Amino acid sequence: MSQLILDIKNLTVNFRVYGGYLKVLNEVNLSVTQGEKVGLVGETGCGKTTTMKTVMGILPQPPGKIVQGEIFFQGKNVLAMKKSEIEKMRQTGISMIFQDPTAALNPVFTIRQQLYDVVQHSQSSDDGQSRLSAYDVLIRALQDVSLPDPKRILDNYPLQLSGGMRQRVCIALAIARSKKLLIADEPGTSLDVTIQDQILRLLDQIAAEKQMAIILISHSLGVIREWTNRVYVMYAGSIVEESTTE
Repeated sequence: MSQLILDIKNLTVNFRVYGGYLKVLNEVNLSVTQGEKVGLVGETGCGKTTTMKTVMGILPQPPGKIVQGEIFFQGKNVLAMKKSEIEKMRQTGISMIFQDPTAALNPVFTIRQQLYDVVQHSQSSDDGQSRLSAYDVLIRALQDVSLPDPKRILDNYPLQLSGGMRQRVCIALAIARSKKLLIADEPGTSLDVTIQDQILRLLDQIAAEKQMAIILISHSLGVIREWTNRVYVMYAGSIVEESTTE
């Protein structure tokens, strides 16, 4: 039996609004095993991204408030972790690709500076790759996402790259160091269908090579049908269906 990587139990999150609290997540239960590809689908505003931000420890509090529930990553409760433990989990355990590559990259820093920050913070905690120099890791990360001329791209600013190239840089940021779980939040939303297909094929290849589990958030049931092993359907903050994709 595959090892359980992520286990969310009865997660309930409220947002403070004028006049009280709005229930955003209502007793969400979700699990992912090692190497598994899981889909999370639902209409806009149903709580998909909020769930994943809570897992990553980046949910703004306030206005968010975790009312109840537990999130276990490799057997450790994320909600009970100290700040230093959460940072280490992000460095070596979980990565997230956000849906808007333009907003995810800082326009005033080069790709080299932004990638180097990621590598530098995780260098000491990733023994398997510590023998490689930071520059080698940067080049390899860009090569892994099939970007042409990675040496030139390192010195570019985000605005000098196309939408597809920026999304590939965001993926490179997420996989620059070996991780157990990759959360892909609608990675093809801002791209045309041919580039979206390339991105999804790329993620599939990287997940297989690095033996990563993936949670794919998407509006497209066609993508989910072809790409995932299991799927969760979310509606109004609750998981209403869960089964094998088939």
